Formats: sequence, structure tokens, C-alpha cells
Amino acid sequence: GGSAPVVELRVSWAPFAMQERRERGRTDRFIVDLENALRCTVQTMLNSSSSTTTRTKSSSSFSAMGSTSEVQIKVVVLTADGGVKSCCVNAVTCAVGMANLACGNFVVSCGCTAQPIGKTLREARMLQAQGAGEGQKFLLDPNSTEINKHMELSLAVTVSGERHHHQDVVSVMCDSKMTPEDLEETVDISSEGCKAIGKFVRKTLMEYMSKVATVSLH
Repeated sequence: GGSAPVVELRVSWAPFAMQERRERGRTDRFIVDLENALRCTVQTMLNSSSSTTTRTKSSSSFSAMGSTSEVQIKVVVLTADGGVKSCCVNAVTCAVGMANLACGNFVVSCGCTAQPIGKTLREARMLQAQGAGEGQKFLLDPNSTEINKHMELSLAVTVSGERHHHQDVVSVMCDSKMTPEDLEETVDISSEGCKAIGKFVRKTLMEYMSKVATVSLH
């Protein structure tokens, strides 16, 4: 069977991405972890294609280029107002799709606060005012202020066009210690968010490829 192309991926962080104008260099732990997660994202998509194409007529052409080809991706973070990890995963997935690279399942990501809100009386009243009911709640797709206070868990999973496709976990990035119960709940919440994002990304990419195909025929 053929092998997937080598993935070369770099992440750069604009100095003005955050309010405090903090620079993140190549050795910054956040950048290193993010690059590893994004590289895993791309490899998962390309590897799933490689395993599929070995059973199709197009496998021979893919196998011929698999061992020598290289995919280069550069991610530039211009604004870091929350959900940076998930946004980068989804952006890389869209880049792979729009570049018309052979891939199997897409990978999408969604974040959730790692620590529940509602522990204090003020937070509990805020939740009640928002109609969220009583008890502690986790926030889906938190902004930077919410992340700074409650930390974040980002889940990346595979999605396909099949209705009953099982989500495979590609990566989990978390900034905080969690109890097993909180971890299970945040993963479930993020998984539901991934389903919605997956439908949107797949629909958007299909519409884009349809337009590209129409233009190329003229």
C-alpha cells in the first residue's frame, strides 16, 4: 500500500495577537504542543486516505508519490481571543480540503472550559439570569477571558460523511487538572460541538469544491 506524504508544519504567533502583545517563539511550549497537534491532524487525514486508496484503482498513483512527497503548511495566529487551538485545527482541515489533497476523514475541533462555572454565588446567579438553571455548567467555545479564568479543554475528532460514523479522538489538549467526572462531561460537550462544526466544515468544503469544479469546466 502507499504511504502518506511527509508533513512539514510551522506555527507563528503575531506579536499583536493578544492585548499584552506577548511574543511566542519557536520554543514556546504552547507553540510546540500546538504544532504537534496540528501535524497529527494532517497526518490523520492523509493516512486515512492512504489506507482507503490501497483498495481503489487510484491507489497506484498515490503510492508512487507517497514516499517522496511533502505537504508544507504554515499557520499564522493573528488574533488570539479564545479557542485558538480549535480554530487552528479547523483551519488546517479546511486548508487540506481546499488544496484538494487526497484525504479520508476530516478532523475538526471544539473547546470547552476545563473548570465549571457556577461555583460562586455570583456565577450561579449569572447562570440563572441566562436561563441556564441551577448547578455548575461548562462553557462551549469559551473566549479568552473565560479561558483565563476557567482554563480550556480542546478536543479534536474525525468526521466523515457517513451518518453513523464513530468519532475517533485525534488529540486532547487541556490546560488544567480535572476530576474524572469533569473530564468525561467536558469531552461529551466538546464532542457535540465537534459534530456541529464537522457538518458545517464538510458542507462548506463541498460547496467550495463544487464551485472550483464548475469554474474549471469553463
